[in-house]
Amino acid sequence: MRKFGKQLLAGPYLVWIIGFIILPVFAVLYYALTNSAGSFTMENIAAIAEPVHLKALFLALKLAVICTLICLLLSYPLAMILNNMKIKEHSFVVFLFVLPMWMNFMLRILAWQMLLSNNGIINSLLKTLGFSGINLMNTPTAVVFGMVYDYLPFMILPIYNALVRIRKDLIEAARDLGAGNLLVFFKIILPLSLSGVFSGIIMVFVPALTSFVISDLLGGGKVLLIGNVIEQSFMQGMDWHLGSGLSIVLMIFVIASMAFMNRRKLRRKCRMVKKGIERLYLIIIFLFLYLPIVVLIVLSFNDSKSRVQWGGFTLRWYQEVFKSRTIMNAFYTTITITLVASIVATLLGTLAAIGIHSMKRRQKALMLGATNIPLLNADIVTGISLMLLLIKFTRLGMNTVLIAHITFNIPYVILNVLPKLNSLSPNTYEAALDLGASRPYAFWKIIWPDIKGGVFSGFLMSVTMSLDDFSITYFTKGPGVNTLSTMIYTELKKGIKPEMYALSTILFLIALLLLLLMNYRSSKKSTALTT
Repeated sequence: MRKFGKQLLAGPYLVWIIGFIILPVFAVLYYALTNSAGSFTMENIAAIAEPVHLKALFLALKLAVICTLICLLLSYPLAMILNNMKIKEHSFVVFLFVLPMWMNFMLRILAWQMLLSNNGIINSLLKTLGFSGINLMNTPTAVVFGMVYDYLPFMILPIYNALVRIRKDLIEAARDLGAGNLLVFFKIILPLSLSGVFSGIIMVFVPALTSFVISDLLGGGKVLLIGNVIEQSFMQGMDWHLGSGLSIVLMIFVIASMAFMNRRKLRRKCRMVKKGIERLYLIIIFLFLYLPIVVLIVLSFNDSKSRVQWGGFTLRWYQEVFKSRTIMNAFYTTITITLVASIVATLLGTLAAIGIHSMKRRQKALMLGATNIPLLNADIVTGISLMLLLIKFTRLGMNTVLIAHITFNIPYVILNVLPKLNSLSPNTYEAALDLGASRPYAFWKIIWPDIKGGVFSGFLMSVTMSLDDFSITYFTKGPGVNTLSTMIYTELKKGIKPEMYALSTILFLIALLLLLLMNYRSSKKSTALTT
């Protein structure tokens, strides 16, 4: 009876699953299998066979594979270096890799536009050194650059987390038995870290396959991926049936890749040299992640509108940011949506996690399967499916964006809280109830202290995903509603304004301050526990 009471806590989330996860998928299916007259047809799905669509799909697959391989090759050695560092360094180093993710996605792509353009910083530097410039902008190479830059942290963190969980005594025992470094790596480290590798591959491959913004901004309309075709079908051609049909094909490719991955789960001077190589590697990766941000910060103080010439120090671009009603409205809208969506998602997700934890195995599997849909589905498909459903009942606007953000945030909360609940002893809570404690009292005194770390992590992840989202917001917002991402995207179409540099610096400093405070708080707690 007590377990049934807990299961009821998942009720609101179950309603949310049906309304905003399951039904949107059926909405996409309906449009994909019908024509403008409402008659059944397979033409929308068969349209993938058209040469232009096939070319876009194969190019997307090619670039996604290249991006995933590059991220894997960069991330695994880096994760091993991080894992071999002293315990005190872990949180701060991981924090450094997470920090760029807190800066708006559009602004990071803006930086790469300036770095890779024909008259950009890289070509200007090459010409200064006496070399001829290289044509990077508006090419698949530029798109891959942007993809790797944007998705690299999503490969690093799962692999690092998998390596951290490997018991050190297991490795030491193997070495004591005479196993060399290569044997230890291939027989122990690599097999035990494959879960993180597979998670990282999925987290990079799926968004890379379905991306349309990066190819639009860095490809200059010359690199047409399947995501661009779908976006144009909805937003320019207004052919929702064709767009839905292509989205179904894209979903099939994503599901097929998921199925494939699941089937595959299958002396002192030398040390100093090794340390030097590791540090050099870390510096190179950090330079790759932070160079675009540094460029934006420098240009925010440049009195010239030129991206390559220094016109003197100025603060006028910061003044223009606060004077701009467009920017400030987008900023307030972003903060409002982020906070409201994150708070609601945290509440619903925590209750859902408690309810799911109390369910039987089959019920739990069904709930977690539905929970994983927004995580594994392509952002563009999630955005389109929600748009197709919501537009039938209400006008697109602030409320629909909030619903969309809550929908894709809840799974992150559940997946952060559920492991904490799984580690709890079920007898403690029951014993407290048997001794006369009320359910609220038992919850706050027994369950909450152990799960609050997961709840807080879920909230922070929700904030991160909401702040950085573009694709889902782009399809679910109405006229007159702009977040920073959609506003910047519109402005970039018109041309780069120096105010964007100042805005990027402000956002970066806010993110840096927040993450420093959180890191300081967590390190202070760890110190208190050890003492």
